[in-house]
Amino acid sequence: MKAVEKWGLDKVTHFLAGALIAVMAYLVACMAGATQAASLATGFGLSIVAGVVKELLDERFEWKDLLATAIGGAAATVGLIILYCT
Repeated sequence: MKAVEKWGLDKVTHFLAGALIAVMAYLVACMAGATQAASLATGFGLSIVAGVVKELLDERFEWKDLLATAIGGAAATVGLIILYCT
């Protein structure tokens, strides 16, 4: 995979984790009866929160890891908007 070669497995894993958290939180919020906008915000917000918590629990806070997680959450949120809001 070119992404792994370019950015490293750690950053790709952070990206994928952020995307997965955003999608799962979105689906749970939708099933709980939240509006589309609230579900999207919940998904993206929880991906950020998860990234911050993970970095705080690490021995060393790495901004690039948090950024990769946030970009993954944002990418998933944009994908959900394209799929379900257009």
